Amino acid sequence: MTLLHPWPRPILLEKDEPSDQTLLELHTMSLIPEEALEYFSKSIGDSFDRLSEIERLILVTAYV
Repeated sequence: MTLLHPWPRPILLEKDEPSDQTLLELHTMSLIPEEALEYFSKSIGDSFDRLSEIERLILVTAYV
C-alpha cells in the first residue's frame, strides 16, 4: 500500500567545505490550485497580488 504525501521528499546533502556538514533541505509547496491562481490573475490582474495573504486565501477558498 502506497501512502500519498502532499510534501516533497527532504534532501540530505553532505559537504566537506568549509567543514564537514550534513544539510537537510525541506521544500514547501503551495496548496493553492494553479487553476485558481490563473483565474484570479486573468479576472482581477495585479489587484490579486496586492491583497494580503489571508485575503488571497479567502478568495481561493471561495473559488474552490
